[in-house]
Amino acid sequence: MEVGFVISDSNTREFRFLVRRDARLDNNMFVITDSGVFGRVVDIDGMNNLLSDSDILVYYDEILKYMVPSRDNYNIARVKVYGNLKSSSVDRVNTPPYPGESVRVLEWNELRGLLGLSDSDDNIVIGKVLPYNQDIHIDPYRLIEKHFGVLAMSGAGKSNLISVLLQELTERDIKIPVVVFDIHNEYYNFSQVYPRKFTSIPSHTIKLSRTYLNSDIIGLLADDLTEVQSYILDDILSKLDNPSIDQLIDYIKHMVHESKEGQHRRSLQALLRRLQSIKSLDVFGDIGLEDKIALLRNGKSLVIDFSDAHNDRILTTKASVLLKELFERRKRGEIPPVLVIIEEAHLLASSETNRESRMSQMILTRIAREGRKFGICLGIVSQRPYYLNQTIMAQLNVQIFLRIVNPYDIDYVRSIGEQLTDDDMASIPNLLPGEAIVSGLLKYPLFVKFRLADQRLRSNYQNLRDMVKNYWSNRDQRYISNIDL
Repeated sequence: MEVGFVISDSNTREFRFLVRRDARLDNNMFVITDSGVFGRVVDIDGMNNLLSDSDILVYYDEILKYMVPSRDNYNIARVKVYGNLKSSSVDRVNTPPYPGESVRVLEWNELRGLLGLSDSDDNIVIGKVLPYNQDIHIDPYRLIEKHFGVLAMSGAGKSNLISVLLQELTERDIKIPVVVFDIHNEYYNFSQVYPRKFTSIPSHTIKLSRTYLNSDIIGLLADDLTEVQSYILDDILSKLDNPSIDQLIDYIKHMVHESKEGQHRRSLQALLRRLQSIKSLDVFGDIGLEDKIALLRNGKSLVIDFSDAHNDRILTTKASVLLKELFERRKRGEIPPVLVIIEEAHLLASSETNRESRMSQMILTRIAREGRKFGICLGIVSQRPYYLNQTIMAQLNVQIFLRIVNPYDIDYVRSIGEQLTDDDMASIPNLLPGEAIVSGLLKYPLFVKFRLADQRLRSNYQNLRDMVKNYWSNRDQRYISNIDL
């Protein structure tokens, strides 16, 4: 369908064309010229020469009497050039399209072939391509094998997208188990709807075995140890044969009792207080991670519910150990290839150097760099991209940007969105819930509207109105019951 013709001021990076008055053209449509130069419409400007001169506008009453909108108004479209389409191959554009060349919209079937999309039974359908309103069929292996990131502000649709992805992987029987680090208990319903495929595990049931009783873990849980305390702890652990937390505490108590007054005794007492505090967190236990990770061997996915973690140190410690175990077991071939989805990833992979996220940041960085070689894939989800570790972000080959408005986050996204133009960046704050720009998955970025996940799988989140209503409703019932009693 012809939609206009090329005008001047065009080059090999972009061209502009006058839009025919009767043409239907939307932003982000793909168009092609007579000479085969194609690209994506990134902006459409409405023009009117009569209303562009400020000196003339003072006579607006008279102008409106004589202006004919159908004649005096026109649109100019600007196109980001992607290449020159010759038969079935795409070449570099060395010569800009000439003024006067006609421009037509690339039809959906043409565009599908250009993007490499197909309707294979193994493909997943997560939404529709805008503005074509056509289902986007994605090869799931292409999406996850080189890591992906989902970045957006709260309420933009991150959790819904992950739910859609998990639903598609499950129902199309893609044999890649998933481990979801569920920070806010948003994916519990998967274990109810697909009990044979998903298991929900509260993080308080995950205990660290004795092998993790070392100065690094103790230092993280105890908000760091002094150099002297670390030395003492390492020396004690070297003398004991695989002790439990209780045995370690008893041993240090005995050392305190036997030691004389002085700096060494005070260091022992301080170390003892920290170990007793750690014991109260109930992190260590005889049942470790082995039985949980073993579920992956038969293809069962895990939702690790971290909403019960009392503080960030417990969260990052258990997450670090779990990630390390997954990585090492996958390297040894003890579990199948696996997808690990990290919700609220800025808590575990912070760009800032802090004690809480140091260990989780280190193992996530290693997985981001080496994981694809061993079949452990990452899905990083965050509402604050600015606070995400840059090394990890650089390893995410696929980026999905939903609505982001924070200027610091926008600047950070600009630095990692290699396929995105300034016009694409300007559109991100204006995306509607569920709309996104997908970059790095295909040859060219796409605007996508993700579908809604099955109602049964959605988070049990309540808005403020419902919270207030439920609270007072339950309170009134309790009050009435007390009166009856």
